[in-house]
Amino acid sequence: MAFQLLFGERSLTVVAAAFGDPAAAHTIATSLARRLGKNRDSQVAVVEPADTLLSIKVEPESEGIKRTAIRSHLALGLFGLVAGLALGIAAVHENWAGAAQTPVLTTIVAGMLGIFAGLLLGGLLTLRPDRGEVADEVQRAAANGLWTVVAHPRNHAEVRTSSAMLTQAGGRLIRSL
Repeated sequence: MAFQLLFGERSLTVVAAAFGDPAAAHTIATSLARRLGKNRDSQVAVVEPADTLLSIKVEPESEGIKRTAIRSHLALGLFGLVAGLALGIAAVHENWAGAAQTPVLTTIVAGMLGIFAGLLLGGLLTLRPDRGEVADEVQRAAANGLWTVVAHPRNHAEVRTSSAMLTQAGGRLIRSL
């Protein structure tokens, strides 16, 4: 999918569940890691109460986030420019009163507005507010003395597997988009 090319992270979704029993959390984490297969160590982690590595366990791909920022801003900024220029040219050719009187200025301004819109969308993709909500929930769980299993599935099948296993284990599911 072309949309996924905007992201530099291997895992676009975070799936987590909080447990009151540390043994249960570690058992389900081990089971889930085995089920997900290779690279499982980087895909599944247990966040403990007062865990100093909480942020790294919830968001382990800092380099991937940088790649996402670069890719999304470049691609969406360019797309916005092209879309803005196309809209500016269409406005001129449709003989809109203001556009027909200043065709070059209309096209330039429309292109600039398109770039800004694309860059704003690129920033939104980089910020990933859905992941921030998961991080907040995991932090609250840790503050309340719970152990949280955090998984970073890399495709839709792994998202379904992770969600199903964590729910079946009795954890309260927390998930990003």
